[in-house]
Amino acid sequence: MYKIGYKQVTELEWKCCPGYQGFDCMELKDFPPAPRELHPNLAHSPRQEQSMLGPEKLESLAREQWGQAEILPPWGDSGQRGTQPSHPWLQGGGGSGRDPADNRKVWQLEDEVQRLSQNLLELQAAMTGMNANLRQDLQEDASKIFLSMLGGLRQPASALGGGTESIVLPAVTPDPLSASLTEQLQFQVHDLSDTLASNTLALRELQGQVQQQDGRLRPLTDAAQGALRDCCAAPNSTNQGSLKDYVDSKISALRTELMEGMDIKMADLKNSCEYKVTSLREECEDQETNYFSLAELLDSKEADLRKEIQELRLSVGGGPGTGSSSGAEDGQPNARLTKIEEAQRELLATLERQNNTLRKMEESGAELEGRVGLAERSAEVHCLFLEEKLRREKEKERQEEAEERRKALGNSSTLEELKRELNTHQHLIHSLEGALNATQEKGEKQAQLCCGEAQSLTRRVKGLESSVSGLNDSVSQSSRELQQLNATCRHADSAGPARESLAQRLTTLEDAWPRVDGRVSSVEGVCGRLGPLSDSLGRIKEGLSKHVTGLWTCVKQMNGTLRAHTRDLHDLYEHTHTLQNKAEQTTNTPVHSVLFDQQQLQPSCGPLTEGPPLSSQSPRKGTV
Repeated sequence: MYKIGYKQVTELEWKCCPGYQGFDCMELKDFPPAPRELHPNLAHSPRQEQSMLGPEKLESLAREQWGQAEILPPWGDSGQRGTQPSHPWLQGGGGSGRDPADNRKVWQLEDEVQRLSQNLLELQAAMTGMNANLRQDLQEDASKIFLSMLGGLRQPASALGGGTESIVLPAVTPDPLSASLTEQLQFQVHDLSDTLASNTLALRELQGQVQQQDGRLRPLTDAAQGALRDCCAAPNSTNQGSLKDYVDSKISALRTELMEGMDIKMADLKNSCEYKVTSLREECEDQETNYFSLAELLDSKEADLRKEIQELRLSVGGGPGTGSSSGAEDGQPNARLTKIEEAQRELLATLERQNNTLRKMEESGAELEGRVGLAERSAEVHCLFLEEKLRREKEKERQEEAEERRKALGNSSTLEELKRELNTHQHLIHSLEGALNATQEKGEKQAQLCCGEAQSLTRRVKGLESSVSGLNDSVSQSSRELQQLNATCRHADSAGPARESLAQRLTTLEDAWPRVDGRVSSVEGVCGRLGPLSDSLGRIKEGLSKHVTGLWTCVKQMNGTLRAHTRDLHDLYEHTHTLQNKAEQTTNTPVHSVLFDQQQLQPSCGPLTEGPPLSSQSPRKGTV
């Protein structure tokens, strides 16, 4: 009896290690202090146990690389080393039979690898701290600048045209999980360009309104000037007559324009109605032809049916003139009935035969299903056998590869190559530190450039605000003058001094118009100069992204090489341990030809040989 159960997993939660946060667990919760000089004998801090590629720890990485073996306890515990050896290469044979020089060489190799890993972890911590501090400082400075720049925006109450402007401020609180510094700057530049575009649209609308008001003022000024001349030469009756003639001419022009528009609309409606009438007429003619053809078809079918009915009547019985039919004529329907019954019997027989064949086919299908099930079971058994065989072959190949690798690692040439690779990795780490310092200096310079450009943008926006406010004032003044002009036109009888003041105001408006054109041209020039600024910001963003991607690729390559070297060192330690055990079992003496000579290893280890002896060192934490 089998029981099947299901469990639905709705959400998987990823937790970062203590002291880390962010989407990829690469950001520190508290900003670390300035990087300090490291020594090979210092212990690892809990924050340095983070790997370069994610939130996993070095302990889990060691388990994945070396199998499910036991992780090594802290080094340097001399009290436990004498009673129970903790390292796998110190467990064979007796502890008293080992040469202290060999132990010192092994410890020096371990310290070298530990120092390299510690340098990489400190480099990662310094890089993340530098990026976080730079991003936060720039975001705070940019947010303060834009808030101070956009906080004083106001709309004049005297503006007559256009809707109310609304400015959406970007989020001030920095979000370290969403976007980098360059994306924040680009977003703010886009917001600024949108506000500038809205300001240019408002300026264009104001310019159109000014032109419209100018077009309305010109005929009124002409009429006012003509009225002033007539007023000086003729009495008020003539002035009223001229105004009446002007109004009549405007009304007649409007009437003619409306009549022309009505004529055009009526002509369009007439053409559309004629087109619809012709299309309907064609559709009616087509339907009429279809109706005639259908009527003819029905007449022909009716005639055919009548002929068939007449023939059936003649074949079944005599006509109405024959009273009694002969025996031969009565036998024809009986013969036909018998034929129909025989046909029905044959049909039933064929149906029974078909049912029998269907039953046989169902039985054969059931047999085929049973055979297919047996074939599937046999195939599964065969597949399991093949999988077991493949597993054995793979284990055999792995054993052969391990034996060949042991033989290859038995030579001293491979150990010398490992030493050279360690030296090359040291040089690579130094070069990477120099590249990081250069990128940091370049980022600081670019940040200063961005701050200067932001300040220039604030100054330009303030100039635009002043120009827009001046245009609004001029438009409001022109509207007030237009209202006053209309009032003076209504009271034309007592408008002598008012007309003179109106003429003076019109002259002042004509004098002020070139200044408005100059302001608009200056605003357009400022908007045109903002294009290269956005291009320069885009180039800065591309350069920063390229540098960051290059640095991360270098770090990932270094991490992969360090993993490979840790695996090789582990295999080397195991093979050395096995060789020593075999040699001690055969000759009861340690083999010194496999390890390096101490004098050959001292130049590569550097300051490790100058430290205190192993018994006086502080306990070390971590695993290789």
